[in-house]
Amino acid sequence: TEYTAHWIIRNFATDARDVTIRAKLKPGVIFVESVQSSASEAPTYDASTDEVVLHIDRIPAIKGAIGNPLEVVFRVRATPSVSNIGQFMQILGESILQATDNFTGLELDARGVGLSTTLPDDKTVGADGGKVIQ
Repeated sequence: TEYTAHWIIRNFATDARDVTIRAKLKPGVIFVESVQSSASEAPTYDASTDEVVLHIDRIPAIKGAIGNPLEVVFRVRATPSVSNIGQFMQILGESILQATDNFTGLELDARGVGLSTTLPDDKTVGADGGKVIQ
């Protein structure tokens, strides 16, 4: 099954530079392609770490508070194993954003929850709709 993942990036406080966002693919999941990106770059797959990675040179302060946030969309393909039957399958580990505050030089860190087939943001999937079936 293919899934489309969306990273929505808002920056309220300060200009950020050298931004990296990464999320580890879970077992049985492969990166298919970048679909779209309103950032300067599109996400890529790093085979050495088994992660989807996005590098952005700079995100200005108030991006997403005023105007649209950055949105990055990519597609992954999940092939469940027998041990997933009757359960929700993990697709991505937590998304980790690391950057540098352009004014102070301090390191910034933000984390987002992982993604599974529960798909809480997809209103077309019911309570048990994302469980792996035989």
